[in-house]
Amino acid sequence: MGKKWRYINDRYVYKPKLKLGQGGNATVYIARIAKEKESKEFALKILDDSPNNFSEKIERFKIETELVMSIQNEINGVIPIYDFNF
Repeated sequence: MGKKWRYINDRYVYKPKLKLGQGGNATVYIARIAKEKESKEFALKILDDSPNNFSEKIERFKIETELVMSIQNEINGVIPIYDFNF
């Protein structure tokens, strides 16, 4: 992944800074998000785009997203989800 600015859902602009890790289905980066008057760092998870079992990867990611969103306000240390796109 290049270090240039990219868009998420035409609302946010982000730039990957550092690769944190890679698993069987995705890679996680520290990225910087730029808004009009603020810049914020966050974790950016990008699913691998290999065609093998892609629909299964999407389904697992949706379940993970829903789980994190359901507990993010109740448990300290859970990273909040700002946005997601499939």
